[in-house]
Amino acid sequence: MTQDAADIVQDVFLSLFQADGKALRAWDPARGSSLESFVGLLARHQTDSVLRNGRTCPWREDPTDFADLDGFASQARSPDAIVSSRDQLRQLLERLRQELSPRGLEIFTWMVIEEEPIDRLSTRLGLTHEALYQWRSRFSKLARTLSTDL
Repeated sequence: MTQDAADIVQDVFLSLFQADGKALRAWDPARGSSLESFVGLLARHQTDSVLRNGRTCPWREDPTDFADLDGFASQARSPDAIVSSRDQLRQLLERLRQELSPRGLEIFTWMVIEEEPIDRLSTRLGLTHEALYQWRSRFSKLARTLSTDL
């Protein structure tokens, strides 16, 4: 493991235990994910955050100009808009769960929620790449239809 990767691992551990382990205490087994999956999700988000952030990313070479950052700040949405968007996404996800077959829901979970690569998903589920791309297309169409209903 490189030093940069080891530093990111340490940052992830630090984020898990900050504020008396607030992130870890947010895990609720009633929501259906194991502690291992929950921690993996938190680690992925923390790692993605580090890699996207030019200030902390060890591999980013091109700094962002301040003028560009001002443009990003003006695109930020209000807290009310963010909450509303999350509520709409929750409703959409619930409707998708109602509409999909058990097999479709399994594929949706692995493909969209877990973002499993197509190669691994093909092996895991025993489906061809083409079949998985068709599922992805179905999910997109269904999501568009359901979102207009909401």
